[in-house]
Parts: sequence; C-alpha cells; structure tokens
Amino acid sequence: MIEAEQIFIFVGVILVVFFAILLYASKKYKSYPNKFLATSLLILSLLIARIHGLLEGTFIEEFLELFRIEYLFASFLYMYVCFTLKKSIEPLTYIFLAGPFVLFSMVYTAILMAELFSYNTYENLIEQIEPLELYGPILFNSLIIVLFTLKVKRSDSEGAFKKWVYIISIGLIIVMLSFLILEFIEVWFNADFWEYLGMGISLFFIGLTYLGVQRLQVEHERKTIKKIYDTKKKTVSILKNQGNLTRFDHIKQLMKENEYFRNPDFNRESLASVLGLSASSITRILKEEGQIGFNDFVNRHRIALAKNMLKDERFDIFSLEAIGKEVGFKSRSTFYETFKKEVGISPGAFKKL
Repeated sequence: MIEAEQIFIFVGVILVVFFAILLYASKKYKSYPNKFLATSLLILSLLIARIHGLLEGTFIEEFLELFRIEYLFASFLYMYVCFTLKKSIEPLTYIFLAGPFVLFSMVYTAILMAELFSYNTYENLIEQIEPLELYGPILFNSLIIVLFTLKVKRSDSEGAFKKWVYIISIGLIIVMLSFLILEFIEVWFNADFWEYLGMGISLFFIGLTYLGVQRLQVEHERKTIKKIYDTKKKTVSILKNQGNLTRFDHIKQLMKENEYFRNPDFNRESLASVLGLSASSITRILKEEGQIGFNDFVNRHRIALAKNMLKDERFDIFSLEAIGKEVGFKSRSTFYETFKKEVGISPGAFKKL
C-alpha cells in the first residue's frame, strides 16, 4: 500500500524528470550545457526516489546499490557551469569529478561479490562503510559546489547567471546540511515530517533551474538579436552646432541615431553628459518643448523600436521578453505594461496583426 507521503514524493520526482526531459528535447532549451544540467536533475530524481523507498524491490534499486551516482550529482552541475561559461575542463579535472563514483562503485561491486561467498563478511563490510553512504557524497558534492561557485565568481559572466549560481549553491548546501543535521536530531522529530523534504528539494530545483535556464535563454536570444540588428555607432553631434533644430528636436534626433535608450541603465544624467548640459536642463527642455517626461520620452523610443522588431520577420523566432530587453526594458512585465500603455494592445497581439 502506497502511503500519502510517498505519493507526495512521487509527484516531486515526476516533476523533476519531466523538466529534465524538457531540457533534453525542447528546441527552445536544447543546448550542449543544458544536457549536463538535465543529467544532474535525473540523478537528483533517482536519489530522492531511492531515499524515500519508491524504488524498493526494483532493478533500478539494485543498479543504484552498485553504481553510486550520488557522487555525480554536483559533478554534472560543475560541467554545466563550465560549458555555459565556455571554459574548458582539464583531463585531471574529469578524473577528479568521476573518481569517487568509479571508486565507490567498484567497492560496492566487490562487496556484492563477497556476499556470494560469505554473508557474514558482507554484513561486516557494510557496517564499516555505512557512514560513507551519507557523509561521503555530501562532503564531495559540497566541495564541487564550492569549486564551481568560485569559478563563476572569478569569471566575467553576466550578473544574472552569477546570481542564479549563487542561489542554487547556497540552496544545495542548506539541503545537504539538513540531511546531516537530521542524523543527529532525528530522535527529536517525527520521521514523517522529513518525508516532505524530497518534495521540497524537487520544487526547489524545478523553480531555480527553470528561472535560470529561462533567463540564460533570454540573454542568449538578446545577444543574437543585437548581432542581427547590428547597430553601428554614430558620431554624436553637439547641441549648439545644430541651430536649425530646436533643442527638443535635436535630442530626439540624437536618441534615434545613437539609440542610447537600448541601455537599460540610461538615465537623465547619461543624456546630460552626452549633451554637456545639466540633468535639470534636460528635464526642462523635455517638459517645455516636448510636453513629456524623461521616462516617457525614453520609453516611447523603446516601444517604437520594439514595434519595428515585432514586425520584422528576422526576429520571429525570438521571445517577446528577449526583444523587450534588447530595446532597453529591464523586465518582461515592464515591457508589457509600457507597450500596452503606448500602443493599446499587448506585444503578442501587436505581432499577430
């Protein structure tokens, strides 16, 4: 009879497996680094299922008794990080990452062989190495997590990727510490309480991996859009040399030609620096001659470029979020809200027109 807790854990395992398959097969997320992330997720699902007895009496359980895949979980995450950063992995590093898996798989295979000849010998060996079943993988995986976190910290990767790696690293350490703490204080708690830990781990990784992969995908699309659009740098004209234009018209011309607005951090001070004016002067010119505030002025240019991209067949394969970020919006929600305010309909609806 399957208990309610096991059903709860089973749902979590299925969710992890489903997302791993999505990373393997989806055209949107399919990439070489994501294969390592997907493999790590599959290992996680098997470990959770094994810990909570979902594989009891099956061939998979016997397989996992011999092949200690718990030593590979963080190793695949390490490879995912390296290939995402486009960093090569030395042969000795591969040996280090796979060494414990190979070593302990051989040890447990030897123990199984010993069982065939002497049951007592088998029991004694199991008792001697039993502490390694918990502490070994936790210590090794923790070391790998620290190593790939340091690698990311020292890299020139984008802030979004770094932040995601930091969060997932801290989360992993907390999860593994939870297992260690449980060993010492489990007598103080109802064991059923910890049955939900597997589901919690599953949801934790689904959430983080989805957010991380989605964010990286958007960044990759944004960079590709930038290459296709191939904006050329133009020489900035000086405000006082354009006597035939009003100050407001000249600012509009500069914005259109140089597309400063594509920088999400572009602000009044940035424009003032380009024109050699004060920020207050920029605000006054926009208000008096253009009857518009600075933020609305900048966003209007962003929306105009977004509309052009949404109607350009070259950008059909890219997500709306990637287009929104490339024209200068920091988030998907801000892009949608501003677009609907300016155009009257959502970006998706506009694209279908």
